Amino acid sequence: MTPLPLYGTFLLIGLTMGPVSAEVQESKPSFSLKGDTRPSHSSPMRGVESSQRATVNTQPPRVGSGPQPVAVSDTTFLVDQGATLDTSCRFRDEGSIIIEIPITRVVGEVGNDGYLVNPQQLIAKGVVSAKATLRIPMYDIDLPDEVDEVEFNGVPLAQLTGADETWGMNTFQIPIDQVKFPTPPSILPDIPSPAVPSPAMNQVVIKIDTASSTPLWCTSVDWVALSFKAVSPVILMHGFAAPKRFFQNHGFVQVLRDNGLQVDDSIDVWSNTIFHTAGGLNWKLPPIVRKYGVDSVHLVAHSKGGLDIRSYLANYYPAHSKDFEVLSYTSLSTPHNGSVLSDLLEARSKAIKAEYELYFDNLPGFASLLTQISGQFYETMDQQNAPFIAMTKAVQELSTNSVAFFNEVNLPHLPIKTVFNTVAADADKNLNGKIDRDNPDEYLELRKDEPLLDTADFLGLGRLIVDTFYQVLNGTASVEVTFEEFNNCMMPGEGDHCITRRATVVGFPHRNLVGEVSREGNDVMVTVPSGLGFGYVADTFANHVVNASVLFGEEGRNHSSVADGGVAERVFEWIVETEKPNGDLR
Repeated sequence: MTPLPLYGTFLLIGLTMGPVSAEVQESKPSFSLKGDTRPSHSSPMRGVESSQRATVNTQPPRVGSGPQPVAVSDTTFLVDQGATLDTSCRFRDEGSIIIEIPITRVVGEVGNDGYLVNPQQLIAKGVVSAKATLRIPMYDIDLPDEVDEVEFNGVPLAQLTGADETWGMNTFQIPIDQVKFPTPPSILPDIPSPAVPSPAMNQVVIKIDTASSTPLWCTSVDWVALSFKAVSPVILMHGFAAPKRFFQNHGFVQVLRDNGLQVDDSIDVWSNTIFHTAGGLNWKLPPIVRKYGVDSVHLVAHSKGGLDIRSYLANYYPAHSKDFEVLSYTSLSTPHNGSVLSDLLEARSKAIKAEYELYFDNLPGFASLLTQISGQFYETMDQQNAPFIAMTKAVQELSTNSVAFFNEVNLPHLPIKTVFNTVAADADKNLNGKIDRDNPDEYLELRKDEPLLDTADFLGLGRLIVDTFYQVLNGTASVEVTFEEFNNCMMPGEGDHCITRRATVVGFPHRNLVGEVSREGNDVMVTVPSGLGFGYVADTFANHVVNASVLFGEEGRNHSSVADGGVAERVFEWIVETEKPNGDLR
């Protein structure tokens, strides 16, 4: 419309807003200007102030008179209050409209200027959107005479659009390399911290009425929002007695990072029970989530770490689910049904404590293995010097009976929305029924992770150890131990020295559903069915799994190499596929 005199009167009319449209809003604000007359003073016309802003996946309360703001989340950032927002219609000589949008979500590596270092790589990998969406509701843009220009971080965008005395939604697509992102703060090991990323400030500048020789036209902004898409970070959990750099040793971390993911492998546990480790995760995980500024994560665990995290998910995660969501859980060679090796060590421990002679039946090679380790490698069979065969509380929890009880209690309480994935492997790459040292070396990665195994290998015992474990797991489904006493005394009163106490450990073979004896592939520590969570009871972990992968033959892995770069590529694909319907790639 034709502009009214520059210094007209400011008329307030109490009209309610109508429906909000996608672009130009045909509704009236809670105030209106007859033409673009200058108000007698510049006091802002604000809505009801909210004492507390919603921050995660919520619909914000109304502040101002424009369209309803978008819901905020860790990928949508809203500024609804500020010195140049929610004002009366603003003229050029009152200054440009300047809004700082703080982004607190870590997306990728950034330079000193806050811009992504490798944005095109992140886009190509599908872990971040190519563009961010900038939304600006503007009031009273009198086209074609009124020209209002907008810049984002100093880069000019298209001219603002709108209509006389109405709200219009202006939407711009910002290349992701023009958006500033924060870096994660440092967290001291084992010390919970509320640290969150320092906001990366993105500036929006609206230059008002740039085509007029004198200030004629005015406009107003209610709020500004910036949104984008990005994959949530990955938190790693190693297994029992694994080295701190376990996931780095075989390229797992590097491949995930090369694919553009944010990866944390700072959690370090040694040899604690499932219950105690889950309790530790209860206070270790939240600070890690906070340091990325996110409301969702992916968890990847190796070996016993998979049971530790399952315990956390069932017992502690419900209290955290309002703060962040576990989008996916992936286990690598986790004994979801327990391990018969733990059964054997438990039986041996009972026999030693009872001072019984120990015999093994239907377990070829195991007795001779213990004898050779004791006689040639260790001076004693104690737990301190023989970690391969040590019996601790944590190892005892991995027995088939203990894990069966764990499953019974744990499975009903796993989160429904989390996508569960499993990876299991067989170490016999050349399928010759044994573990080889050369051509191929089928336990090289195990030696890298366990120095004592490397020493045993030097003494000629390394292959014996891993091959015996492989054969036992291949052929043994469960074990039983019986205790007997034999009186060999020739004459009454000879005492206990002629009484023989014998503990016999009997191994029972694997059988399929029709009762036939079968052999199960394994990675030297965990069988394939256990790694997948398959069993013969009504509810097994496999019933909860969405994606499962078994690595056989040339793709075979041992218990360490199951966390190598090749497996990381597969896990990366699962994570991205989970994000598309359920996460921040929606």
